Amino acid sequence: MTHRAIDFVFHAGDRRLLVIEVYNEDPLNPGEPDLSSPINLQTAALRFAVATLLSDASPIFTKTKAGGEITVGGDPDFNEMEIQLEKADTLNLAGKFEYEAEVAQAGADDSTVATGRITITPTVLD
Repeated sequence: MTHRAIDFVFHAGDRRLLVIEVYNEDPLNPGEPDLSSPINLQTAALRFAVATLLSDASPIFTKTKAGGEITVGGDPDFNEMEIQLEKADTLNLAGKFEYEAEVAQAGADDSTVATGRITITPTVLD
């Protein structure tokens, strides 16, 4: 699986659907996704966490497929992690945060498929 760096920007309290596409690594371009080789996530365990820094022991919040906060999309390949952020997840946050998205498939090691920054700007309206 490839690792991608993706950044997001939105206002505090905004409900957002974050979508991360997952592909195998391109054998001709190591580190780059092979767009002809999507990874089917239907049976994988999926996790997503947001922290002030990725080195923090305790994330601000986490989402999981098992908990129903992450779904799989991207028909017909089913290679998209769809992470639903609710208003309450970010309502009291402002600033720059880091996230990590991880895929675990049976018989394989966990793979970090995306990391990046989430910039949350303050809002006047709730």
